[in-house]
Amino acid sequence: VVNEFPQPVSMITVEAVLYGQDQKVIASNCQTAGNQLTPLQLSVLDKEAMASRLADPEKEQGANVTLLPGASAPFMVVFDSPPNDVSEFYVAIVDAQKGVPLPR
Repeated sequence: VVNEFPQPVSMITVEAVLYGQDQKVIASNCQTAGNQLTPLQLSVLDKEAMASRLADPEKEQGANVTLLPGASAPFMVVFDSPPNDVSEFYVAIVDAQKGVPLPR
């Protein structure tokens, strides 16, 4: 995600939506931007632990820091047992909090 606002933002929530062949929503999930899991974590954690780590601003590598205008942060949205018939996906920022300017 990229902060295109003129002020700092934090706690950015990203929603990913999966669509089937008929253009109907077949799955959706929201996660907080900044948190990512390693391949090992993806292979050993259960879905509740993954969701908890991705949502918690304190758990993963200093994630969910305040983003200054123009700054970016990675994001990851995990689907447990995603459907096989996904034909499209859509990703959007659905929430962000006005951030506190960072000391320079």
